[in-house]
Amino acid sequence: MKCPKSVSALISAYDSFEQTLSVREATDATAALVVFNGNKATPVHRWFGFKEGFSHTLFEWVVSTHDLRPSEYDWIVDPFCGVGTSLLSAQLALPRRSATRLVGVERNPFISFVAKTKLNWFLYDVDRIAWLLPRLLRPLDGKETGQLDVPELSTIQNPAVFSRNTLEQLLGYRDRIRLQCEDTPERDFFLLGWSAIIEKVSGVRRDGRALRFVEKDDVPLVSHALRHQWTLMARDLETVRCGHPSALTPTQSTVSEGDGRELRIPGLEDGSVDLVIYSPPYLNNIDYTEVYKLELWMMGLVENRQQFLDLRRKTFRSHPSVRFPPSDTLDKFPEDRAHELRGRLLDSVPRDGNTAWRLRLFQGYIDDMLDSLTRQYEVCRPGAFVFCVVGNSMHGGKGHPIVVATDLIVASLAQLAGFEVVHMQVVRQLRRRDHANRFLRETILALRKPA
Repeated sequence: MKCPKSVSALISAYDSFEQTLSVREATDATAALVVFNGNKATPVHRWFGFKEGFSHTLFEWVVSTHDLRPSEYDWIVDPFCGVGTSLLSAQLALPRRSATRLVGVERNPFISFVAKTKLNWFLYDVDRIAWLLPRLLRPLDGKETGQLDVPELSTIQNPAVFSRNTLEQLLGYRDRIRLQCEDTPERDFFLLGWSAIIEKVSGVRRDGRALRFVEKDDVPLVSHALRHQWTLMARDLETVRCGHPSALTPTQSTVSEGDGRELRIPGLEDGSVDLVIYSPPYLNNIDYTEVYKLELWMMGLVENRQQFLDLRRKTFRSHPSVRFPPSDTLDKFPEDRAHELRGRLLDSVPRDGNTAWRLRLFQGYIDDMLDSLTRQYEVCRPGAFVFCVVGNSMHGGKGHPIVVATDLIVASLAQLAGFEVVHMQVVRQLRRRDHANRFLRETILALRKPA
């Protein structure tokens, strides 16, 4: 099928800009850097399966391939820290008593909880956990399941998602954890293990942009799933404590629940950050508020529909789940390559029933990335590196596909914010929808603030 002229012009603009940059090709080794699967066999990282995360080896790769010295840094920041993969990797890699401060920001309160709980692994008493395990796992009685506070979310009350018995068991064990582990660090340890089994015992699966109903032949009992999860986590604690030299004095780490575009962190001053490493939400229509809504509601982090909507409205504009307010961040900057790429991208959008929301989506995402990069430039010291992991995406139908080369667009925005684009490391090609298009890829952008 012939490519529309507007799409051809967009590809030409990508090609032209890419030729001004240093682009490194993907290898078999780099492909694993942006896949969370490897974390499923790694202690502490595997405490919660985060489908959208990257590998725990990314931090080590960044440090080794760019000759960095993180133990000498004052601040390492992840503005979109997710479940804390980069921060935990840095924490476990840094030497004992390092003065480096590891700081993450995460908007979603449940995902933030996961990150905080993993980073606090050193606080959990292995002996106390062993003492609590059989007490928490004993069968629930009628009093514990008789008057449960069931969240009002209709998805949770749908029998295709949870049977009545499964729902009562989940909520009963949740309340028991809160009661018996009140005001102790182990409370979060056990609640994280509890949240990690919610999808496993449900009739849905996190699949791309939503929860999908699926037929499962191997749904475990809640008590069995909890025993397996908590036992695995307890073994991980012993492994990490034995193998990590700073088990008693790990590097200071904090996760703030807030907006990664703003980086308003207590104690963080402009010009003080030594290293920024992160992966912003991809422009792939995924609303993480929706994907993790079971955990948000069942943890009590969202209590009503208005809170849920308010949270969704505060998210990065990478999805069209709500109508975000318009912005004009890029328009405030002098005309540059970024303006050209945005113009070509918007021109390529097919004029159909989806035109309006796609235009809003692309413009909003570009403005959010520019706001974020501008703020990163402000907090970085001269000479500091920023590593940004981005994934390109395909939008539109078969007759008018649009490749959004997010890596090139972000590179142009980084230059506008003042950064030098050191190089672009393509880590893997994406072959889902267009085998011939080389711009369907995931990339690590290496940026540096001029010294």
